[in-house]
Amino acid sequence: PSRRPRSTPAPPTHTAVISRASTLLPTSTLLPTSTPEVTVPPQLLTPLPSAASPAPNARLTFTTFASVLDSNNNPVDPGQVFPSGTRSVRVFFRAANVGNGVTWSILCYKDNQLVDSFAGPWQWGPRAQTARAFCAIDGSAGTYVVSAYLGLIKQFDATFDVIAATE
Repeated sequence: PSRRPRSTPAPPTHTAVISRASTLLPTSTLLPTSTPEVTVPPQLLTPLPSAASPAPNARLTFTTFASVLDSNNNPVDPGQVFPSGTRSVRVFFRAANVGNGVTWSILCYKDNQLVDSFAGPWQWGPRAQTARAFCAIDGSAGTYVVSAYLGLIKQFDATFDVIAATE
């Protein structure tokens, strides 16, 4: 009897496409991420007991720094440059729509090292208002960065300089 060669069916087309796609597009290196990395300072990772979440429209907006206040707690020397020996710099900002119980924080850094911080519950209601905090510093010359947060959401970064006296 004569033998006929058997025909072997071709593999399905989608198998080749999957194989080729998996070879050409390794997900670990070729697919870019569209979400930026957000770093939260470790000081903020321990929540305050019964802290409220900030409203989506809650904001802290930087206005100025000062090292001296008048009798009404207004800045006498507003600006971003202070003489060496300055031991405390007030941070003035506008608060709007910040509900009571929301954690607000001020973190003060020099040379990427935390030098002072405050975190506590907001207790002045949601009306738009001027508010202030302060950074206690050692008076040494350098650039300081102040970061403000509502909960874990950064509101602003602002810098000031303490400069050595010139003769």
